[in-house]
Amino acid sequence: MSSITLDLVNMETGQRGFLLTRQEASLQPFRDGQIALTENIAELNAHSYLPAGVTESEIAAIQPAVSAWKTAAAEPEIEARREMNRFPREMSDVIALVDAGIGKQFMDTISGELTTFYDTEIALNTQRAHDVEAAASSAQIVGIGIAVVSIAIMAAIGFLLSQNIANGVNAVAKAL
Repeated sequence: MSSITLDLVNMETGQRGFLLTRQEASLQPFRDGQIALTENIAELNAHSYLPAGVTESEIAAIQPAVSAWKTAAAEPEIEARREMNRFPREMSDVIALVDAGIGKQFMDTISGELTTFYDTEIALNTQRAHDVEAAASSAQIVGIGIAVVSIAIMAAIGFLLSQNIANGVNAVAKAL
């Protein structure tokens, strides 16, 4: 999950860096973030998070949410900046797009979904640790119980054997 969050931060950093600098090279983190995001979502899909209470649809919702952010905020802002680079434009056009907060709204939504996913994962890991601890405690109690019963059975067998031997010795002694 932290990889996906980092991918989103890189995308947003590249986008905002380009808006500020006008340099196409500033978009490299944006491009790299898109590639890494696709790879990290594929890796996330390769693992089953159903036991963690995270559904495939929740995982599948990440990419469309990012695509919606790109379509509604990032790409229009980048294109506006490119237009400004080609034609005399005012920075206020770009600022108006950023100030509209569309990009922030999308990123906040995505961040909230990732936080929910992460919290669910933490809760499951905590529950699993508790379950393992309880199972270990139960196994220890069962092991001690088996040991006590085994000792009692050996003591009973020892007592019975000693009685048989004593009776045999007594019978031989009386016969003499």
